[in-house]
Amino acid sequence: MNIMLSGIRVCLLMLIVLLMTPWEVLAFDIDTHKTVGGMDVYIGVIPAEVIQGRGLSKEARMHGGAQQGRNQYHLVVALFDAKNGVRISNAQITANIARLGLGGSTKILERMKVNDAVTFGNYFALHGNASYRIRLKLDVPGKVVTEVLFEIRSTER
Repeated sequence: MNIMLSGIRVCLLMLIVLLMTPWEVLAFDIDTHKTVGGMDVYIGVIPAEVIQGRGLSKEARMHGGAQQGRNQYHLVVALFDAKNGVRISNAQITANIARLGLGGSTKILERMKVNDAVTFGNYFALHGNASYRIRLKLDVPGKVVTEVLFEIRSTER
């Protein structure tokens, strides 16, 4: 069972990396995975037009839709229990994305269910060639509220 769960995690991580690479949102000296507070946290950042351009109105409208413009991205977060690999689907996640040294934008990540897998996400604007900090506040029933920090670098498209 644990081998299968590890395989699922590896596939999820590969999917996130695959989705990030062609659209020039590059990880900047970080991984898209961290383990904190007994949870495995995976992130992905996808250009909004990839989601909106699929022609699926449900996905295009999620989170109220992305703002117009070239630099809109969808942040997606997947959580798993670090001990047993079980997906965490009842979290409340708040994300703050900011350029280094600035206040940034804070949003609640909405629960999304795709192919029976629950993740959390929302749209954010990332402008220009800049490094950004993604600070996630993870509130999971039965666990201590935890924060985790990721850094990414966006490139102008």
